[in-house]
Amino acid sequence: MTTTTIPKDVSYIGGGAFSFCENATSIKVNGLNQHYSSKLGVLFNYDKTILLCYPTNSAYWHYGVPTTVESISECAFAGNLNIEELNLSNAKHVGEAAFLGCENLTRIEGDNVEAVSFMAFEKTAWMENATGDITLGKAFLRYGGNAEVVYAPGYFIPGKKDVNEVNWQEASLERRVMGQEDPDSEEQKALRKEIRENRARLKKEACDLAGEADEVIFVGGLNHDYDVEGRDRDDMKLPYGQDELIEELLARNPNTIVVIVAGSPVEMPWADRAKALVWCYYSGMETGTALADILIGRVNPSAKLPETFPVAYEDTVTAKNGQFGLEGQVTYKEGIFVGYRYYEKEKVKPAFPFGYGLSYTTFSMTDLKVDAGCESDIAVTVSLKVKNIGSVPGAEVVQCYVTDCECSVERPVKELKAYRKIFLEPGETETVTLELPPKAFAFYDVDRRDFVVEPGSFLIQVGNSSANCPLQAEVRL
Repeated sequence: MTTTTIPKDVSYIGGGAFSFCENATSIKVNGLNQHYSSKLGVLFNYDKTILLCYPTNSAYWHYGVPTTVESISECAFAGNLNIEELNLSNAKHVGEAAFLGCENLTRIEGDNVEAVSFMAFEKTAWMENATGDITLGKAFLRYGGNAEVVYAPGYFIPGKKDVNEVNWQEASLERRVMGQEDPDSEEQKALRKEIRENRARLKKEACDLAGEADEVIFVGGLNHDYDVEGRDRDDMKLPYGQDELIEELLARNPNTIVVIVAGSPVEMPWADRAKALVWCYYSGMETGTALADILIGRVNPSAKLPETFPVAYEDTVTAKNGQFGLEGQVTYKEGIFVGYRYYEKEKVKPAFPFGYGLSYTTFSMTDLKVDAGCESDIAVTVSLKVKNIGSVPGAEVVQCYVTDCECSVERPVKELKAYRKIFLEPGETETVTLELPPKAFAFYDVDRRDFVVEPGSFLIQVGNSSANCPLQAEVRL
């Protein structure tokens, strides 16, 4: 193409729409609310976002990003061989592959950049020629240094492509193969033998490397063969022999960090011997980048567990009430005692309690004050001071639990009724105020068919997890 016209009724053009149009020399636009043009190309600026940029055949690059632009969309400049220098002005976000393949781009200015997405500057001279860490504004693009990183798979996941001469369906999982489908057949015997051999080989390779390394980072967990809706897991153990591998890694090298990617708790009998334990859940395409930021210390983790992690399956309520594994109908016999409410009621100590989470700094909580409210929509006001007593900036989640001391019906030991996350610099102190409405003290009365707040004494407990509430005060309503 040499010249193209965008119709007047077009109000949006997607990121990268004209990327790699090598013969484009002119683009005319009508209808978009803003555009920024030159003789040889056009820069579309839509709601402070660059959606696409100069055709790749522009004679030269002589414009920086306009100061009004705050975000550059994915693939916006991809493949532009004419860009040699770039000033991002006030742009804060650079989208995925925004400058991918801009091979002649050698210099970039971007003091205001806060986030750079995946492969935004890959295959540019700027990236290829850089050594060590690569930063742009507040964003880290690549980590350098003298560390040599060696990868080993470590464990074997059987699948259609990995099993030879066996009629293996992709949907069939290891748990079905290992004995549930005619375990004495020659096919099943061959498959189990191949799994054992592959697992032993990969485990030995990983552990031999671990013995020679200064530090080990193990990344494992569950996948969507096990973390899936509509079907119960058979147990809470890590699949594919990961527990045995982790045990051996820790024996070979105590400086082992364990990273678990999973959507639900697993048993971790080795947890107290790991140098660190990072729980990732399923964090999306940028998990690797975020994990690197945390492990290297660029980012201080500040998350809290939204569920209780039991030590073993036998500690769970479904193991106790006989409802696990039933098909067709499941009765929630635990009633209101779900999650941490059950563990506290039965005095079962979990591996990690509800609301738990560490960071690279520590916080103190002091000066708890509890006042009964005078307004109809606020029953109690809770305030306290939180101080970052560590050496790095970080965030803490203040959690407020309520215990009904004089209830006429059975209620949980305590229940989370308010929380707030605060960010503090080292040495900084902030007063946190939480307002508890009347419903924070109510329970459902089955006879009245309504929520009821009974007069009496309530215990307010504040801390950073359900198992750590050092600040307590009583209030009467």
